[in-house]
Amino acid sequence: MAAAATPSSPADVLTFYREEVQNEDAAIRLYAIARCHVIAWSIGPKKTVDELLPFLHELSKQTVYLNDDEFLFRLAEQYMLLLDLVDGKHTCKTKLKLVTEGG
Repeated sequence: MAAAATPSSPADVLTFYREEVQNEDAAIRLYAIARCHVIAWSIGPKKTVDELLPFLHELSKQTVYLNDDEFLFRLAEQYMLLLDLVDGKHTCKTKLKLVTEGG
């Protein structure tokens, strides 16, 4: 019996996470977004600021997510946790400002 594929590198982790967050099943999406801080910890501060935050920003602008209050609430919770996980909080806060202002 073949073992289930598990992400082994930060790039694999981020790719896997993107797939889960964009899953058609709302329960899977919500579970995935609630683990955002775990993914950020796994990929590190630089990839979090450079890749994860922009991805989440673009995702939150899509109609299916924009109209999902629970998804947006959980995303906001995760943004607050990311502030503690990312080195260079000023950079993260600047990116979060862009996200919250729709920039």
